[in-house]
Amino acid sequence: TKSATDFWARGLRSDLNSSRINLLLLRCGMIQTKMSKHLKVAPFTVSAAEVADFVIKNYQKHGVVYFPKILRYVAIMIKLLPNFLLKKLR
Repeated sequence: TKSATDFWARGLRSDLNSSRINLLLLRCGMIQTKMSKHLKVAPFTVSAAEVADFVIKNYQKHGVVYFPKILRYVAIMIKLLPNFLLKKLR
């Protein structure tokens, strides 16, 4: 479901490129909420308040934004890994 929503949002962003509408795609790691309190804290976990502050500060940007910013580099590294290595990481 997440990947389908992401695919749809990227298409929408592409369609809106020539308009005056900005679409910010936020990709973040685990967000600590009431629902996830019982879960083990993952690396780069952020609070909901931190995400809200980040969105308020960056809402006028157009494109894909990662929060925390280090996740951008993690995503690049994952894209560069060959598929057989990704399967072994599971």
